[in-house]
Amino acid sequence: MNTYVEINLDDLRNNVKCIKEKYSEYEYYMAVLKADAYGHGISIIKDLYESGINYFAVFSLEEAIKARTFCDAPILVFEPVPIERVKEAANNDITVTVHTLDYAKELSTLEFNRPIRVHIMLNTGMNAIGVSVQDEVKEIIALVEENNDLVLEGIYTHFMTVGVFDNIWDKQLDKFNELTNLIDLEKVPMVHISNSTNLLAHKKLPYCNTARMGQLIYGYNVTQIRSNIGLKNKLRNIRTDLKRRIYKISDICYNIKLELKPVMSFYTKIMQIISLKKGDNFGYNATFKADKDMLIGILPIGYSNGIGQLNNNRYVIINNKNYRVIGSIGMNSMAVEINGLVSINDKVYVLGHGITLGMLSRGTNLSNTEILLGIGRNNKRAYIKDGKEVENYECTKIGGSQA
Repeated sequence: MNTYVEINLDDLRNNVKCIKEKYSEYEYYMAVLKADAYGHGISIIKDLYESGINYFAVFSLEEAIKARTFCDAPILVFEPVPIERVKEAANNDITVTVHTLDYAKELSTLEFNRPIRVHIMLNTGMNAIGVSVQDEVKEIIALVEENNDLVLEGIYTHFMTVGVFDNIWDKQLDKFNELTNLIDLEKVPMVHISNSTNLLAHKKLPYCNTARMGQLIYGYNVTQIRSNIGLKNKLRNIRTDLKRRIYKISDICYNIKLELKPVMSFYTKIMQIISLKKGDNFGYNATFKADKDMLIGILPIGYSNGIGQLNNNRYVIINNKNYRVIGSIGMNSMAVEINGLVSINDKVYVLGHGITLGMLSRGTNLSNTEILLGIGRNNKRAYIKDGKEVENYECTKIGGSQA
């Protein structure tokens, strides 16, 4: 393959090991596999499960059913499954989210061939979905407990911010405690309230036994950084600490050390080398004009490959050297300024091997997750395990049978 995404399963497994060692006090480790596992391919559920992840979460029932073809582990669907499809979820042993009292009442009228697990989503301030009335939480639990076909397995919420510069996290936590005040959380098998950022930034709460993670699993340490080096950092810390005292913001954990490795890399090759004379233009709208005689290497990738269209001081790596991207990014092509040391078919590193996700993000004006999704979904993937490419990785289930 000339252009492909590499998914390193060895690094994926190492990430799980590091996370579990650092946060060993949790009972459940839930990996979020939304959007085709952040572009890594939902089939990685196999290696995640074998490396110690014991619960998974996806957004839609469609994602859950696809994940089920690779692994028999528990899977939670964040999006409320349409009532007419709940039996389909039950038949595939998929856990559903209860987000309103009315939804719980409808669930309680259904009959299932096998009990179905449910998690209650609480709206603590994000105002997307979820139960936001204390009495309704209690009533939902009563409905579930009196129905032999329903099993209350979990309660969860989601935070809008990490709570470093504002007290929104604290307000949401207060709301969570208020909503669950009429029930015994210790009787709920799973309680999960954090994403990757909040897991690192806040100490474990006594009733929270589930670590829910997205970016961490894929190799991105999203810890909050604090430094006392330099006057600028010292002044920033003084301002932050003052704000925290005024608004009574909870303590934050900074600079968490985790030996994580990004799982995804992206490669292509030089397709053609072109000589430009001083004054020659390149690309759509003639956005680049050579200010000297130069060589450019044409790459067979563009914004259709998920790398974005903007070019804010971007570069690639060829033969261990940086080469700047020039001109506008086309749908299927782009160019880099090169020299005589670069040849046709030389390997080009677009992400990885020195180019971090943050660097690529800043150069494209896209978020980190947008980059992962775009690159992962729009290019062929090669899965690496024990240092070698795994054949037909996305077609096999744990145990070796066809998915």
